Amino acid sequence: MYPPIHFSQILRYNETSPKGMEVNIEDQYIVAAFINTIFNLSCLVLILNSPSFRGSEDYS
Repeated sequence: MYPPIHFSQILRYNETSPKGMEVNIEDQYIVAAFINTIFNLSCLVLILNSPSFRGSEDYS
């Protein structure tokens, strides 16, 4: 899995943030992968439920 686009922003935020508000980069990777998986699954469901994919039975 390649790093997200905002990886440098995460590093900059961790450098300037107070110690109590720091978030581990590993945790952010897990959250990003989790959101990415949910987004991909929802897009797949939308594609599989579209009438053009299922066939012409919806065009009656």
